[in-house]
Formats: sequence, structure tokens, C-alpha cells
Amino acid sequence: MIRDVLLNMSDISAALGWLLQTFNFPEEAESKNIRDVPPNFAVLFASHTGRDFVSSCIRQMIQSRFIFIQNLLLIEQLILSTEGAELQVPDDVATAIGCLRAETSRLVRAYYAVLWATETDSSPTTSLLEGSIRQMAISDHKDGFSMLSTSDRQTSLVEMFLREDGGEAVARMLADQFESRVTWSEALLSYVSLTAGMIWPFAATNTFSKMLLDQGQHLQLAEHVRLLRGWCTKNSETRRFLYASSLLICEEKDKACNLFLELATEALDVEPYMQQQLRKAASSVGPFNGESAIVLYFLRVIQIFEKANLPECVVTIAEEALKVASNDNPNVPALWSLLFKHQLELGHIQRAYQAMTCNPDASRLSDCLRQLVIVLYERRDLKTLTEFPSGSIQDEIVSILEARARAADLVGHCYYNLLYSLHISAKRYRRAASALCEYSTRLSREVPGADSLRRQLLCLRSAINCLLLVSPQNAWVVRPDLIGSSSIDEAGRSPKRDSDGEEVSRHLQRKVEVLEVVDLRKEAQLIEAWLLLVETNSTSVSPPMTPEETVTLLVAASYFDKAADICQHFCLPLDTIFEGLAALCIHKVDVVRPHGVDPQWIIEHPRTLLDAPSHAWILLQHYLDCYESSPGSTHYHRLFASSFLARAGTLPPWFLASYKKRDAAELLRLYLMYGRLEEAASLSVEYINAVLGTGPEYFGLRETLYTTSHEVWLPHTVFDRLLVALGASGKYAVCANQ
Repeated sequence: MIRDVLLNMSDISAALGWLLQTFNFPEEAESKNIRDVPPNFAVLFASHTGRDFVSSCIRQMIQSRFIFIQNLLLIEQLILSTEGAELQVPDDVATAIGCLRAETSRLVRAYYAVLWATETDSSPTTSLLEGSIRQMAISDHKDGFSMLSTSDRQTSLVEMFLREDGGEAVARMLADQFESRVTWSEALLSYVSLTAGMIWPFAATNTFSKMLLDQGQHLQLAEHVRLLRGWCTKNSETRRFLYASSLLICEEKDKACNLFLELATEALDVEPYMQQQLRKAASSVGPFNGESAIVLYFLRVIQIFEKANLPECVVTIAEEALKVASNDNPNVPALWSLLFKHQLELGHIQRAYQAMTCNPDASRLSDCLRQLVIVLYERRDLKTLTEFPSGSIQDEIVSILEARARAADLVGHCYYNLLYSLHISAKRYRRAASALCEYSTRLSREVPGADSLRRQLLCLRSAINCLLLVSPQNAWVVRPDLIGSSSIDEAGRSPKRDSDGEEVSRHLQRKVEVLEVVDLRKEAQLIEAWLLLVETNSTSVSPPMTPEETVTLLVAASYFDKAADICQHFCLPLDTIFEGLAALCIHKVDVVRPHGVDPQWIIEHPRTLLDAPSHAWILLQHYLDCYESSPGSTHYHRLFASSFLARAGTLPPWFLASYKKRDAAELLRLYLMYGRLEEAASLSVEYINAVLGTGPEYFGLRETLYTTSHEVWLPHTVFDRLLVALGASGKYAVCANQ
């Protein structure tokens, strides 16, 4: 009967079309007004009660419309079901109603989706999940305070939508519709219609789906996407993108990655939200089409995975993007850099190195290489660094390490050791020596203590070995040094000024010092001496010191042999050493030359035996034999005798015998100078007897006083002075008769 009534209608297809158009919500564009919402619209239905009231109104309206449109679909089906019926539907009417039935079916699905949103409750959101959402920074939610300020009362999704961005968007659209103030009763119908239109599946924007993601309603978002899948193509890519982001937040990284990759095959530059995502990855503003849109989409997805700290997914996305991108695409260098970065983070060194070498941008390649060197150094994977192929890459690695070494603190870092290893592996021995010399210089200036001295000594010895491996004409290194523009003499002076009265800046001048093997050996000797002094704690030592200061401290610490080595290397006189020995020997009054003691053993163990002054005499004799071996030289004899006699000491027989052979007259003058009249008189008698032929060999005389011999010289002036002194002294007057 109902079918008969419908068939008797004159224009049923037009009537059904009008009904469908009435039930379809128009696409309301969001307000472009960026000003603040007027107060009367901002507070409209803004309370919990107001939002609950609007939500109930929407639910009642959608329920009624859903029932009506569902019945309308049944009516259309009845009209078309005319098999075996007496009255047949005309073909043109059947075709029109068939098209309208498809549209009605879409409306039924759409109303069901909106009805589901009005009847579904929201899930409670924890602060931890809220923090995770903020960390992901996937959406453009303005802040996170709305979630923290909500009550524990369970609300529907529509009420949550009004509480968040939806309520403000509806208020802006109402402000555009009503220019003057309105009451809630006047604006209720528009408010309900606009809110339902924003939840409508065919809405221009996806504000509702985005709100579900922002508020952590992941299960509800998944159900919402499922309800619209397959039949609603409006903003379908946006919903899938949001759903993939939701999966990522829920730690379903594999599902999210697969869904992001599936989206790459769609038209990504059509929907507004996807265009917004592409602009976030684009370095310049411009149209997106074809390949460029896909590459920008991959870059945006990579940004999301980077914020989620998922390098393995970034590697997958970057590899897919490189398959799509052409060689002239401007984003290819960025993709290779991202692939390198995350391969390196995963510990895939060889794959990271391959990605780095494939980068066509030289500046990005340098940045990647610098990062590779830093990571390998921090992981102490130094062997891999030394195994890189030689060439420009190896040279750039050396430059990076040199820059890092000069900028880093020496405590806890071993960049110079790595540089040394690289140079040795490449057989660049002089550059290895230069690196070690620079390391030693910085240690001496920046790191105090015994450990620093040990490292300096090791550096210099290794540098010497390196220079010995090259040809003699190339066995040198350059050590730069900064010299200040102002000296000590210029301190306190007014600065120089130009003709305009402006102060003339004085730049630091650069001085370059060329060091050879001999110079390095000298430095090593000094550092070894400083280390010896520091380790004994016998004196307060603060290196660096001059060679003269070092010798003085070594003598004070009884390291005579080390002091003698320093004097020999720096061409210094041994006066300080013999004066120090004189101070030690004065403690022994009755000196007898000991036998059976190896002088070399005394040199190697000075602190052990020098507590006994008798052994100091042995060391003295050893030094006199070594450093004053020529027959006529008496400098150190005179120095020791003068210092010893000044301390009222008695010279030992072996020393007197050695001195008499070299210059008896000089010894006599020393005796006379220090008032040793008795010793001087005895020496004078022995000297005269030797000249007369009694024991000339003890005074080193080649001729004696004979008729046929040559002239023999005697210090008559000294004898005269001695006689005067003896005569003036009543104690030694008897000696004058001798």
C-alpha cells in the first residue's frame, strides 16, 4: 500500500533529492578572524551545564535525523523493489532513485558516526599520557593546561570537543554570523547546528579527529577512523595520518610506520591538514606536487619519529624517501644526513659511513664526518678511525681531530694520542712528532703535577723517535707560540691612539719556534729532572724552570749526576755542582779515601750513599776525573778548594796531590788567601825541595834546578808574602825559619 502511494506521486525523485539536501550539513568554513572571541560569545554555553545541554540537544537531533534517514533508505528500497508488482517504476525514475539511494546510504553512515560520537564517553587521561602527547608534538595543540584542569567527571566526546578547540571555533563562527549581542535562546539552534557540522564526516576540516588525538582518546580515534573507512573519502588521508600518530603514541611503532608508508601513495597535497604538515617539513614556501610532496611528507614523518626517539623507523622512512626522490631533489642531502645520523645512533658504523659518502652536499658531508669522528671517539672505537681509507676523508678526519684536540680539556681526553696513531698508521712521522710536541707544550701550561710531567716526558721521547725515522734534513717540527703585544716594561703606559683619538688595537703577534732532535732531547732532560724533584718531595718545585734553577734544585737534593747531565746538555758550568759537593764534604773531618766502592753505583744511587760524607769525596774525585781531566786545567779544583777552605775545612791528601800536579802555586795562593799559613809553609817547602830535585813528580815538574837544566819558575812573590805573614804571626814564626 505504501509503495502504491509512492508510485502515484508525480515527482518523487525531486522530493527525495530535496530531503537529502535538507539533511546534509553544509560545509561551514572556520572563521578566519584571528582576534579574540567577543566575551558574550566566548561564555556562551561554556560551563559544564551548558556543554552538557548542547551535547544533549545534538544527541536528540542526530537520533531523530538518523531514524528518519534510515526510514528514508527503506522507502527508497521499497520503491525499487518492483519485481512481480503490477505497477512498474519508470526507468528514468528508477535511475534517479538509485542514485539517491547511494547518497542516502552515505548519509545513514554519516549520521551513525555522529550519533556514535554523541553517545560515546571519553576515556580518562593521565598526566603521563598527556606529557607523552606533548613530547611527540604531533598536533598543534596550543597548551596542555586544558587536560590538567578538567574534572574527573566522565563526559561524552561531543562535550569534550566543546570544552577544547571545538567550543572556541563554534564561538568564532557565531560571532561572524551575529554582529550584535544575542541571547542563548536565539543562538542555540545555530550553536547546535555548527557543532554538529564540525563533527560531520564531510566537514571541511578534521577538527574533531584532531581533538581526539590531542586529548589522548586513542581507542575512540581508532573507532572513529574505522566507522568512516571505505566510504568517506573526505579528509581520509588526514584521519589516517592522525591514526598513525595515535599508534605511535601508543608505542605501536611498527603499525605506525607501515601506515605512514601506505599514506605515501595517496594524494598528500590536497587536504588542508596534510598541506600544513608538508609546510612544517618544507624549507621554503611554495606549491607541492608529485615527487616534492612525497619527499616532504617523508621528511615530516621522520621529524615525528625523531621526536619519538625511534631511529630504526627513521632509517626505514629515509630509505623509502631516497628511493622516491630524484638526484636533483633539494632534499636529498638532508635525507642522506638523516640516514647517516640514525644509522650511527644504532651503531651501524659501516652503513653510516656509506650514507655519509653518498651525500652530494660537501658541507653536510663534512658535518657528518665530524659527528662520526666524535661518536667513534666517545665510544673509544679508535681502531675504526685508523682504518678509514686514506685520501681527502683521512685528511679531514685529521683536521677535525686537531680542532677538537685544541678546543678540548686535556684532562680526560686523548685526542692527541689518536692523532699520533693516525699519523703513525699513515707513516707521517713528522706530523706525529708535531702533534706530540703540541701535546707536551699544552700539558706544561695547563696541567700541573707529576702525572703531567710523565706524560710530557713520554710525548717528547716518542717525538724524538718519530723524528729519527725521517731524513736528517727533515727532522724538525714547528711549535707556535702566542706572544702578547705588551711587555712588562709597557705595563701602566697609556695606549696608543690614532689621529682621531681612537685607541689603536694591538693584536697578538705570532712567533714560530723550530725544534730539532737536539732541542727535544734538552727539553726531555729538563722534564725528567723536574719529575725526579717532584717525586722525591725534597723541595718545593713548580715547573717550568730554567736550566740554572733546575741545576740548583738538583744539587740541593743531592742529584749531582742529573745536574751534571743538565749542565752538559745546556753548556752550563759545573760550578754549582762542585760547590754543593764542598758543602757535603765539609761534614767529614778525618777523610780517608775508601776503596772497593764502584763510583757508577754511587751515581745511580746518590740518595743512598750521600748520607755518609765519605762517599761524597768519592763522587768528587769521580767528577774531577771526568770533567777536569786535562793536566793544566784547575778551574774546578780551585772552585772546590776555595769553597772548602772558606768553610774552614781540611783538604784531603788525594785532592792536594791532584792539585799540586796541576798548579801548586795556585794552591799556595789559596792557602795564603784563607790564612792557612802552616799548610802554606809546608807546601812551600815541598815545592822548593821538588825544584831542587826531591820529588818533582809530585808537582808535575819536568825540569829541576841543575846546572845543565832549563830555567825553573817559582812563585817568589807568594813566598815573600808568606814570609811577611809568618813573621807577623807569632804562632807561626817558627815556620819562617824553614
